[in-house]
Amino acid sequence: MATVIISGYTEGDEPISEQTIPQFYCSYGFSRGNFAGTAPQDIPWDFSKYIPQIIVINLGTNDDSYCRDYKDRQAVFSKLYADFLAVVREKNPQAYILCTVGIMGERIFPAVEEGIKIYLKSHADSKISSMMFHEQDGANDGFAANWHPTEKTHKKAAAVLTEKLREIIKSI
Repeated sequence: MATVIISGYTEGDEPISEQTIPQFYCSYGFSRGNFAGTAPQDIPWDFSKYIPQIIVINLGTNDDSYCRDYKDRQAVFSKLYADFLAVVREKNPQAYILCTVGIMGERIFPAVEEGIKIYLKSHADSKISSMMFHEQDGANDGFAANWHPTEKTHKKAAAVLTEKLREIIKSI
């Protein structure tokens, strides 16, 4: 669920959009449950409580199951990704934004980069970039449930991300 802009994981041709991240970004999150009768999606997030230096957006993995190689679906994803970037920037005007994807597949990465380009056409923003993770190596590192990354894969990705964050911190 946490990697969704347009659709959750699907093997069909209909998007599964009930839990997309953009619709809940300005709230505490999403749950089918509640806290004393209030669902987290009904509680506004107070962006003034914590001001991040860097925001890492790792969205698109599940969207790829819907977009696949369909250029029209990828174009919709890119547009919605750009729209989401605008909201993230509005709520976090000082933060550096790093857009990542790739551990479970690299096919959606060009659509992520296109989303950034669309966003940049209407926003003068020098504090945004992208990074593609290396796709997981199931032959050597294995797979967790449903082809998800193993602890070993996460450690490798964390090392790559840490190095990228160090570079960003030096530049800001």
